[in-house]
Amino acid sequence: MMGHSGGVSETGLRRLREGLARYVDFGKIPGLVALVGRGGQTHVEAIGTMRHDGGAPMLRDTIFRMASTSKPVTMAAAMVLLDECRLRLDDPVDEWLPELADRGDLLLTVAALHGNVMAGFTEILIRAGEQRRALQYDTAVVPKHRGHGLGRWLKAAMVGRLRAEQPGHHRDRDGQRPGQRPHAPVNQHLGFREHRRSHEYQLDVQAGMR
Repeated sequence: MMGHSGGVSETGLRRLREGLARYVDFGKIPGLVALVGRGGQTHVEAIGTMRHDGGAPMLRDTIFRMASTSKPVTMAAAMVLLDECRLRLDDPVDEWLPELADRGDLLLTVAALHGNVMAGFTEILIRAGEQRRALQYDTAVVPKHRGHGLGRWLKAAMVGRLRAEQPGHHRDRDGQRPGQRPHAPVNQHLGFREHRRSHEYQLDVQAGMR
């Protein structure tokens, strides 16, 4: 992203915005605010809204509630190492986090492209040592490509890939939450059956226990 003057290039900023906007387009997050600084130059991107159902747009001074702050600190440190060419994004994790080496987890991904831009994807995780069960991870379709059966095609293609590449696995488990209504007809069409239900409980700590 570095420009000729040591700042941030227009091409780099455009790629940054496109990459960040995909998270909003896929519905992963309702909106975001990002800041990039280099060589005395600062650039801020504000994309999306404050809630999934709309609401106020994200602004450069939008206030966020902070949690799990070790993640952004670690990410910032990794970006410094990347900037100094001491780290590559495709480096095997074993070298940097040896405790995670040889876990053997397998992540399978099926994606659909519109030209050279991703229109949707689905993922399945097979944990190390798991002989029969695969766990359905994310499935997402960009809003402008919804309504054409793409989500169903993606999950069907994944089931086909699982049969071909992992013939010993007989169960694909999808932990669908109640709010994920668009996925219910897809799962029913593909033959998913309800396995179990779960409940979440919440306590207002400030109000105390009654």
